[in-house]
Amino acid sequence: MACLLMSVGALAQDKVVPPEDSAALARILVDAKARGYASGNESQIRRLPDGGREVRSERDGYVYQDRWYGGERFTGQEVLWHQGRAVWSMTFYGATTPGRKAPADFPAFHKSALRRASIDAPFRGPALYREGEYTYLNTWVGSVEEFSGVERVFFRDEEVFHLTYQGGSLHE
Repeated sequence: MACLLMSVGALAQDKVVPPEDSAALARILVDAKARGYASGNESQIRRLPDGGREVRSERDGYVYQDRWYGGERFTGQEVLWHQGRAVWSMTFYGATTPGRKAPADFPAFHKSALRRASIDAPFRGPALYREGEYTYLNTWVGSVEEFSGVERVFFRDEEVFHLTYQGGSLHE
């Protein structure tokens, strides 16, 4: 299996958020993501008038919003709000591999991988996750404050899905 590590330029060195705040932010994100799209609770997905879909959750003064557009090729953005102010965001673009149709149980596997996000890297799923004939790989650079990465899903050692993402903390 080939795994691509995105090459990116130097990340900003002017870290504004103290590490303890970054850790708290990461914990909030891991919790919100596990309760959102990754939960598998289809009833919480809201269809938007513009054709998009959205999952939204609120807890302890934070609002997490995950909004996406498309199907086999899709794009979207996750935003975490605190007291009405956007404090973190991630954009993403993903697609099934051209000429390949993902197996019917792919969404359940993918959500299972996404629920395993860690405090150290709360962007998507873990670096490596295997279940049955599936393998999930996630590579990234950076921290919760500024990051980019690529996730890939393989079925029987053939890539069936890939997604690129980037984002970070928002400061005024």
